[in-house]
Amino acid sequence: MDTTRSFGKVISDVTPMFEKVLSAITIIFIPLFGFITKEYALHILQIPHNYIKYHISERQMRQMIFSNTMIKYRQMIIVSACLAGMNTRYDGTNCGHPEIIELVASGKAIPLCPEQLGGLPTPRSAISFVNGDGNELIKGAIGVRAIGADGVDYSKNLINGAMETLRIAKMFNIKKAILKEGSPSCGVFKVWVNNRKVEGCGVTTAILKANGIEVAQIEQ
Repeated sequence: MDTTRSFGKVISDVTPMFEKVLSAITIIFIPLFGFITKEYALHILQIPHNYIKYHISERQMRQMIFSNTMIKYRQMIIVSACLAGMNTRYDGTNCGHPEIIELVASGKAIPLCPEQLGGLPTPRSAISFVNGDGNELIKGAIGVRAIGADGVDYSKNLINGAMETLRIAKMFNIKKAILKEGSPSCGVFKVWVNNRKVEGCGVTTAILKANGIEVAQIEQ
């Protein structure tokens, strides 16, 4: 199933519904005041019941539920750092978008640059694909590479950055991302392949979508 969604829909999902807020308050205040058993806490946190053998204290359980609930109901998303006004593009510039900047400023989005997470500096050589897009690259298609203008193969850097982005997404239980179109990492619908901008996606987009995370692009 295609997990790509429009920017407008993603934004509408970011704002918590009133009933969700009430549910969050209920879940938070019960454990904070101590009216909870370890079994109930394990159920809420989705921790295997045999984990109780590690003797987690009631206080630790309450803290874990509080943290888990805050992340769940805050519904944070991931955004490309360059869209948030950070100078992380290959040429050291940004493509800041007011709505993305506002999401980050309000604590609703985490700005990330997969290429920096993959170990690349800024500025860096412009990267494009050869013989396929990011989806084909992560599948190991023969002959598909991510090559810089300097002739260096940066495929491993893009994959490493995408995996680190996924790790962060899982850490914060993130289900949605808004990424920079056209990028070899973040491209959602278009990327550069064999010196032409064609339909396809970047490496990070491919990995996030393969793991059930919705990915959208925003018009510049």
